[in-house]
Amino acid sequence: MRYNLLITIIVIVLITQAFFLFLMNYKKMNLNFRPSNEIKIKDYMPNEKNDLLTQKNIQNVLGYNWIELIKSGNNSEQAKLSSLLYLYKETNRTDVYFNYVKKSFGISKTEWNELRLASIDTRNLTKQNTVRSIDNLIKINKFFKEKGLDTSVTTNRLNFLMQFINKYGLPQGRITSNYRDVVYEVVNIRVTDYSDLVRLLLTKSGDFVKRV
Repeated sequence: MRYNLLITIIVIVLITQAFFLFLMNYKKMNLNFRPSNEIKIKDYMPNEKNDLLTQKNIQNVLGYNWIELIKSGNNSEQAKLSSLLYLYKETNRTDVYFNYVKKSFGISKTEWNELRLASIDTRNLTKQNTVRSIDNLIKINKFFKEKGLDTSVTTNRLNFLMQFINKYGLPQGRITSNYRDVVYEVVNIRVTDYSDLVRLLLTKSGDFVKRV
């Protein structure tokens, strides 16, 4: 009887140990697992002087560190607004290469923008359209690199921003007075609605911007 009881106790102890060992390994596996579409902060980390200056400018205006914001996963209007403004900055950075493109390939800035916006419907202001615009920018960046011209717009950073907008979406509605000041500080225009800002981002045109 005692022998059977001892065997039972040993079996229970072994099962308990095995169970806790399984839980520890399972938790460790989950911590190490990263979905392929997860936002990876290391893909964004700036490595150029212009990147650092832009990040510092946004931090001065918005009052927080861009990298820390993304790390914290803050699903706030500030995060969405800063993502839009950063994309606008990145879009404008390609301007310095248009003379090279026109001289080398006979494509004017207007023609290039028409190609970039060919699949963009600015009446449909959704995150899908914004992501499509980023995808076109990635293609432009790859085009420059294939021709031996390095750009300040990195594919990794644009991919990061695309994932960010996919994850958090785009802000909608009117922009409060404080955020209007933020937009003005970063892009030197005043907008009253987020849709105006998205249109500006997609078209790089002031036609939709309400100056107040």
